[in-house]
Amino acid sequence: MIVDCLAIKQAVSEVSGFKIADLEGMDTMRRLSFERQKAIYLCSKHTRMEVHEIGSHFGSRQTQTVVKAISTLEGKMRGNHRLQDDLDELLARANEIYADWLVDPINSVSQTIVNGVVERITALMAASNSDLATLPSSARLQTSITNVLAAKREFETERYSTGERYAFRRLMLALGDLGPAFSDWSATLSQHENGETP
Repeated sequence: MIVDCLAIKQAVSEVSGFKIADLEGMDTMRRLSFERQKAIYLCSKHTRMEVHEIGSHFGSRQTQTVVKAISTLEGKMRGNHRLQDDLDELLARANEIYADWLVDPINSVSQTIVNGVVERITALMAASNSDLATLPSSARLQTSITNVLAAKREFETERYSTGERYAFRRLMLALGDLGPAFSDWSATLSQHENGETP
């Protein structure tokens, strides 16, 4: 059963109470790490993404970090039927979210992306104690946002036509790149705050 990575993160976020930005972040608090492991594991089993791609959707994590998260969760699952039930429930919820997106992808997916980006920007602004004018720019993030908007326009144009499926796929790919682009920008911001040269 194939699901979208963002739908899995949204499901884990809803059930755990952590924001998607938390799951993608670098905080290693035990409970948060456990929820992140669940999301990474489900992405490894129920999306078409390679391990390195999964890492890029969780704060640009290295391949070995993703492999370790999967291995750790698989170890915890041995003999733990409650954890397996939890994962099954998360997967069922992710499927519901993804099905909703297929019914009305523009509003549903865009709202999830916008909420996640707003959460991250708000957290970064609070952490950096600054305003947008002082934050470093990112050509990749700007390109990614431009691609999402272009794909959104194309999908709206092709809606209910023979080109709808292709346009939807292009929109999903563009949205998928937005998270990693934002993570790269966040890393640049951290360097900026620490006085380092990116």
